[in-house]
Amino acid sequence: MGDLILKIIIGSLLAFCLLFYGGVSMELGIFPSQYIKKPVETAGAVRKLFEIDNYNDLTRWVGHVPKDTGLIRNTQTQDTYTLYTSTHDTIARLLDHNGEVIHNWTLKFNEAWTDTSHIISLFKLTDFYFYLRDFHLYDNGDIVLMVSAAGITPWGAGLVKLDKYSNVLWTYSGYVNNDFDVGTDGTLYTIEHRLRETGFKAVPDQPLPFLEDNIVLLNKSGEKIKMISLIDALENSSYSTVLERINDNICTDPTHSNSIKYIKETNPSIPWMKEGYLLISVRNLNTMVVLDPHSEEIVYAMGLPSRMQHDIDLTSQGTLMLFDNQGDTAGEEHTRIIEFDPETQKILWTWDKDAQGDELLSNFWGAQERYENGHTFILNPEKGQFFELDNNNNVIWAYTTPLYRIIKEEARIPSITSAKRFPSSQLNF
Repeated sequence: MGDLILKIIIGSLLAFCLLFYGGVSMELGIFPSQYIKKPVETAGAVRKLFEIDNYNDLTRWVGHVPKDTGLIRNTQTQDTYTLYTSTHDTIARLLDHNGEVIHNWTLKFNEAWTDTSHIISLFKLTDFYFYLRDFHLYDNGDIVLMVSAAGITPWGAGLVKLDKYSNVLWTYSGYVNNDFDVGTDGTLYTIEHRLRETGFKAVPDQPLPFLEDNIVLLNKSGEKIKMISLIDALENSSYSTVLERINDNICTDPTHSNSIKYIKETNPSIPWMKEGYLLISVRNLNTMVVLDPHSEEIVYAMGLPSRMQHDIDLTSQGTLMLFDNQGDTAGEEHTRIIEFDPETQKILWTWDKDAQGDELLSNFWGAQERYENGHTFILNPEKGQFFELDNNNNVIWAYTTPLYRIIKEEARIPSITSAKRFPSSQLNF
């Protein structure tokens, strides 16, 4: 009996030493890390899939339900519609000027996609696990929706085009994520993740496999035209040193591009500001790159005065705006929206408040839009809120979604993933 106990103790000590050395080898990249790395990553992915419900609760319903929801301010005279999507479900809701839902588009993922084999999961996901990340609304009521699912990797689920009655016109089964835009000829430009098994010169220690950002072009029917590796385009450009920033952020999602905008007008004084080029925010590198999708060349890149930013926009005045999630150092919170000169990077305007005047905070997502009249529309995701400022920075219209879910006996509000305002005269349907 004593020998058995001794053997158990020795075996336990050996197992602990092996586990400890295995962890050290993974951290330092020494033998036998190359043999145990993939099994460890696979085990982590499996564990994450088993925890998918907890992951959904944490990432989709993030804020406390405020006292006032729905329309919370309205001093505008212009008749305007607002369309928004959230992590609550796969419904896009169109509001009138008074905050009433006047139309919606409803997607049932498992009906739109009869073949869901591109969704990597231990079990077939019901429609509950999917939500809408972004949209593009056409004047006739057709809409393209970007679909995501929390708790899977890659987490993009595809693009779908619906008519105004929510009938499916086409689907695209790719790991599209974060953002897409539509060019003047109807071409769709989006960001798609692919698992890449090969390394690249700039970062020889990059863990493999990793999530690679690709720029995908689709035609009006949702058919793929081409796919461009963002890392390869950068590595083959005169801006390849941008990739060295990955050394400060070694992870399995090294670039995480999260915004793509089609440049609609050429600015003769700024060479990279040319119609047809794509303006891309590379979040994990705090960098902006400009891609010519036809030549597949990076024509410009620069570091941004921000940290972990979202939604970079080019205004009609030639300035840039972005949602700077973690770059604000002025107050207790760390989120702000900035407008700056692209040549000098001088900050021309900043905003760090929500509709009630509290400090802005959004660790994940966020957006803004500057209108021709100088007003600014702001999306505050984690408070389920969007609002409009006039030229004097007064909040003239504000709305907080009334949607919520009970999580551990607490009512919690979903994140707003995308929102946009339209003059009522623009939507013919």
